Amino acid sequence: MIKESESKIQGVFAGWNPATIYRLKNGTKWMLSFTKNSIKSLNTPDVTVWRDGIDYYLEVHNAGEMQKVRRVE
Repeated sequence: MIKESESKIQGVFAGWNPATIYRLKNGTKWMLSFTKNSIKSLNTPDVTVWRDGIDYYLEVHNAGEMQKVRRVE
């Protein structure tokens, strides 16, 4: 995997939800690529976007997992 960017989520990260658009402070917006639900509350957490071929993954630091996402903006 290649590190694509590092940023922070704007506001509170309330966990993984397929209907949520994750807005990053660097101006990009990401959405889950599949159905996944989990609850975890973190205020403005650091994130890393990883690229693996044509796939992207959002790693939310201190959330304990990385999820496949797609860029929506």
